[in-house]
Amino acid sequence: MMLGGCETNATVPRLYVWVKVPDHVEKAALTEGRPFWSTTLVGCAIAINRTYFLHIGGFDTDQKIWGGENLELAFRAWLCGGAVVTVPCSRVGHLFRPLPYSNGSGWQQQWQKNLMRVADLWLGDYRRYFYSSTLIYPGRKTAYTADEKTSLAARFELKKRLQCRNFDWLLSNVAPEVPIPPHDALYHGEIINYRTHACWVVLPDGYLAITFACYEHKLIVDNIFSLNGDGLLMYKDKCVRFMFPLPNLKVERCPQKPTLEYGIWSVSYVDKRWAQIQVTHRHNDKITVYCVMHVTSAVEPHRRMQMPQTAPCVNDNPFQLWAFTYRFDYTYKV
Repeated sequence: MMLGGCETNATVPRLYVWVKVPDHVEKAALTEGRPFWSTTLVGCAIAINRTYFLHIGGFDTDQKIWGGENLELAFRAWLCGGAVVTVPCSRVGHLFRPLPYSNGSGWQQQWQKNLMRVADLWLGDYRRYFYSSTLIYPGRKTAYTADEKTSLAARFELKKRLQCRNFDWLLSNVAPEVPIPPHDALYHGEIINYRTHACWVVLPDGYLAITFACYEHKLIVDNIFSLNGDGLLMYKDKCVRFMFPLPNLKVERCPQKPTLEYGIWSVSYVDKRWAQIQVTHRHNDKITVYCVMHVTSAVEPHRRMQMPQTAPCVNDNPFQLWAFTYRFDYTYKV
């Protein structure tokens, strides 16, 4: 059973993701039909009291076509004194008509504007992740018109009148499972392989392995890694270490500062999405660059397991090509 979640950064025109319902909540929902909290709404299936809906401002009428309205309304409900719940025993039919809109850059820019309004109005300081992960794509670069700025100012006045909380409150009280990228993260999210569509996961003993339970509009916290500008590849509050001379990768306590003896991580792109994930390592004054590769391990105690391990870099090897879910460029100021 899943509930609606969100991410503060989005390289596709939405911030909506599915999140696994905690086991105790799922049990109550399935055995008693008990509604449970949901951070966000599914845009096609909303039930709301009309008087309350109008009181909190209805839909943002300058969000055009569709995209983002389910997030904006959900954030407004939570932050302005209301709540959002999923009713497990409800049934909704959704007919999706053929889209009457062209799928050109204009539509992409309108989606972006819709989400910009969500980010600017509700995300606070977290909007830096949204802008730095979307404006790297030329088709997403856009700006408000004068009329849109005026209407957005009116929504800020509504927010003030409703005495709404800030986004930190929602992250602490409603969606504590949402992983926030480290402040200096350049790359963040799942690390998925080009050839196998599998991604990295950490075993109970700390070694990195491969899982095929990867992101498909779902938020899987245990699959999330970050790479910062200092060359540290991080998993939660720990770091990924190259276990030289073995090819294994293992999560350990982070060093006080990264060194070549420890291994400096970097990303080398071959196209707009896919890249080699490289670690530069020094041993006996010899510096070598290795690439991470999806392999069947020949090393005990994980022999025959699918794992990401270091190997000599080879051009055009699809098992050495990876993609992070998100890439950040903080030169785009907001």
